Amino acid sequence: MRSLIILLILSFTAKASDPIVVLAEMKKQSFAGQLNCPEGKICMDVWIRYHLKIKKVLSDTELPKKIKAIRIQHSKYVNLTKEPILFVLKEIEESNIREYRGADFLINEMDAPETIYCFDNDLENYGLNQEILDYSRPDKCLSEKVIDYDKDIID
Repeated sequence: MRSLIILLILSFTAKASDPIVVLAEMKKQSFAGQLNCPEGKICMDVWIRYHLKIKKVLSDTELPKKIKAIRIQHSKYVNLTKEPILFVLKEIEESNIREYRGADFLINEMDAPETIYCFDNDLENYGLNQEILDYSRPDKCLSEKVIDYDKDIID
């Protein structure tokens, strides 16, 4: 009985793997399986496997140059970029899940690079339209995400 209690205490206090932050290139994506969807429901999300080439590890961890990581996402694919992306990974500890999904890591977060345009003066001084001002940053900067590149403003 005592050993059972010790085992239970250890299982609740065991430290899960720490997050690993990496800068990596997405080389390829592949389908890694459906979610277990409740009966009578339609699940719109799927497991996707990312094939990553590690450019730099920002955490105090060593990783191989190439890894596979999975995440649940709403679409089967995202656009590949040439720029490295920042990933927050967790090691998958269960060997059966690693084998079943074909990856050693779970993607907790990811963020692609973004261009920021910064000015010396407040943005209101430049006659920008209100929609852009509503989505501007408080530090006199604009994100490329608020600029509609497909809409011509010059005839």
